[in-house]
Amino acid sequence: MRHTLAYLSYMVRRDWKKIVICNILYFGAFAASSVFVGLYAMELHEGLMKILGAALERDPLLSTAARAYFSRRPLEAFLVTLAVNTLLGALVMVTLPGAFFMTVPSALYRAILWGVMLPITVEKYYIALPTLLLEGEGYVLAMVPGLNLSLAVLRPERYGAETRLGALRNASGEVSTYYVLITTVLAVAAIVEVVTVFSLMG
Repeated sequence: MRHTLAYLSYMVRRDWKKIVICNILYFGAFAASSVFVGLYAMELHEGLMKILGAALERDPLLSTAARAYFSRRPLEAFLVTLAVNTLLGALVMVTLPGAFFMTVPSALYRAILWGVMLPITVEKYYIALPTLLLEGEGYVLAMVPGLNLSLAVLRPERYGAETRLGALRNASGEVSTYYVLITTVLAVAAIVEVVTVFSLMG
C-alpha cells in the first residue's frame, strides 16, 4: 500500500499540468453551460429534467439509486452512488475512452449536461454545488489517465516503450493506481450527496 501511495504521489506530481488544464476545461464548460441555460435557455433544463425523470423509472441503475434514496437507506444510497460514479461515470465514460482519443469530448459532454441540469438560476443551485464540485473533481482526475492513454498512442517513447501497444500497456497499468485517488474523491462526494439529499428530504 505504501508503494502504491508513493507511486500515486509521483504520478500526480508528474501530471500536475494536466490536472490543472482538465480542471479549467471541465469546470469552465460546466460554468458556461450553467450560466447560459440559466439566463437564456431554461427550456433545455426543463426538457432534460423530464428525460431524467423518465430514466429514474426505467433505467435499472438510476432506479436502484432512486429507490435507495427514497427508501431512506443511506448506506445503500452511498454504495450505489459510489459504484455508479466510479465504474460508469469515471472509468467507462471518461478514462477508458482515452484509448480512442475521446476522454476530453466525453468529459466535457458530461460537464455541459451538468450545466443544463443545474442552471445558475435554480433555487437549490448552491445546495447542490458542493456535491457537484467534489464529484466533478473525481471526473477531472479520471480525465488524466485517459489522456495518458491517448498520449501513449501518440508518443510511445514518453511511456517507456518502443511500440504504441507497449506504451498503451504501460499507461493502462497506471489506471488502477490513479483510481485509488479517484475513488477516494468520489467516495467523499457520495457522502456529501447522501447527507445533502437526506437533509433536504427531512
